[in-house]
Amino acid sequence: MCWLNERLMHIDDLADRVSFLSAELLNVLARWAYSPEKMIPSVRTREDVQRGKPLAPFM
Repeated sequence: MCWLNERLMHIDDLADRVSFLSAELLNVLARWAYSPEKMIPSVRTREDVQRGKPLAPFM
């Protein structure tokens, strides 16, 4: 029975690590997705360029 308890503790520890790493990965992806320098510019028409209209973020 002792070995089963050790295995369960090991599985619980692994689950905690996976949960922490998943949260960290989501945090990194969210910061990357919302950083202004990573935003994809939208397409401008010829008239927009001639009027000097700036690029708008693609959303």
